[in-house]
Amino acid sequence: MEGRAQAPDRPLYVAANARFQPLVDYLNEQIPDRKFILKEIAIADLVAAARRQEVDFVLAPPTHFVTLDATIGATALATLRDLVRPGVYSNLIGGAVLCLSEDGSIRRIADLRQKRIAAIDPLALGGWISVGRELHEEGIFPEADARVLFLKSPQAVVEALLQKRVDAGVVATGAFEELADSGGLAAGAVRVLSPRENYPESVGFPFLHSTRLYPQTAFAALPHVSEPLGRRVAIALLRMPEAGETARNSRSAGWSLPIGYQSVHRAMQELRVGPYRDFGRITLLGLVRLHWEWLLVALAALVGLLTFITLRIARLNGRLSVSQAALQQQFEMVRIAHQKQMESEARFRSVFDSSAVGILLFSMQGRILESNSAFQAMVGYSAEELTALHEEELIHPEDRGPEQTMVRELLGGRIRSYDRDKRLLCRSGEAVWIHFTGSIIRLADKDQILRVGIAADITLRKQAEEERERLIADLQKALQEVHALSGLLPICAGCKKIRDDHGYWKQVEIYIQERAPVQFSHGICPSCMKELYPEFSGRIKAG
Repeated sequence: MEGRAQAPDRPLYVAANARFQPLVDYLNEQIPDRKFILKEIAIADLVAAARRQEVDFVLAPPTHFVTLDATIGATALATLRDLVRPGVYSNLIGGAVLCLSEDGSIRRIADLRQKRIAAIDPLALGGWISVGRELHEEGIFPEADARVLFLKSPQAVVEALLQKRVDAGVVATGAFEELADSGGLAAGAVRVLSPRENYPESVGFPFLHSTRLYPQTAFAALPHVSEPLGRRVAIALLRMPEAGETARNSRSAGWSLPIGYQSVHRAMQELRVGPYRDFGRITLLGLVRLHWEWLLVALAALVGLLTFITLRIARLNGRLSVSQAALQQQFEMVRIAHQKQMESEARFRSVFDSSAVGILLFSMQGRILESNSAFQAMVGYSAEELTALHEEELIHPEDRGPEQTMVRELLGGRIRSYDRDKRLLCRSGEAVWIHFTGSIIRLADKDQILRVGIAADITLRKQAEEERERLIADLQKALQEVHALSGLLPICAGCKKIRDDHGYWKQVEIYIQERAPVQFSHGICPSCMKELYPEFSGRIKAG
């Protein structure tokens, strides 16, 4: 289906703040047959505007790009090389944990347990999420193990730290150096905690940081933008000179090839923010689904108890000469209660079977005990066929080893749950990509442990990732095929030969052919014909 952006006479809207107006002007120069217009949209309204196709391209901070990617499937065309400090730029960002130099109780991330922490925003990648992920991996959960205060700016975070209203502060990488340069931070008063480990992406990174690093702002195309148009925009961005006027006016250093944003997805999943607020959670409905057998047993016991009570009351009422009508009324109440319970169970079964994601129940030995219709449609097996299979028979051979490792960690009690992308083998023999979340649950008798799996089909997302990798390869190939001649060429005023870098004089044709993909054909102009071959010049005119 063609989107609105396919119409060649339709303006193309770029959602960004006014800082990037020079970039929009640059795109209009590089792609003159299309009209690009900057459109400022509040972050809170961005997803809704994208769904309505009111914008075609978005300059989105990492967490907001991930929100677009997870909800409607945006594609990153390039990653911003942000000019954070005069002469210093980077296409990566992370978090810096600040603490007072005089405070010796905080030496590493793990020391932030039960501390007061000031941060920028719950959805700010550098100003909170990057640090929140490190805390989470240290077993520190902010809602229970720390007090987090969100402020409006890095300067406000530093002031709260200096006034000792908090024990530590979180700012994006580069903010610490910027405050120090501007005089907003007294020399030596504050220090930055080192990261838990030396991450590979930290090599050569120009700023102090306390976390792993993530990709910067993305220039993204929305799903209705055609692939050829997206490629043209991506090439234009990558060709933008890093020291040119456009980059300088937009306070950046140009653009790089798009960096994978899966690390941002993972951080938001771990913290359950943005589109992943309910990621990996087992809801009350899910718990009811797992324990419905025991609920029925309890209901049967309750019904039996009520029946006993009813009979006992009837016997007493008989002694007291209570009418048969009263006894019939008691039995009718029990019947109605039982009928309502059966209707409730039927509604629950309908919700389970109509779930949009696949749900599985495994035995400890890996046998599939039960599955819903969404999972059956995903792999092409019926419910009966699945109960005859072992889970490893469904997993692609290349993914079985990692899956076995995660299951052992889960059953050994070293992790509470896990999630990963893997491939399943369908009944047709084809492979389908899923995002799988696994956890365990202990039944009420404490003796039986079952495994629960939730599977979401991500085949389209994987195909989109492969298409993105192909696009990157095409862009790299296109860049390699671009040749240019520039600078001053020493040329002889007489014979017109050019002196190369080694001091040798070469014919113009040879010099250019060695440096550009062109071929020369030779001829002679009328003036030279008249001067060199006058005897033929007259004949040509006469002819």
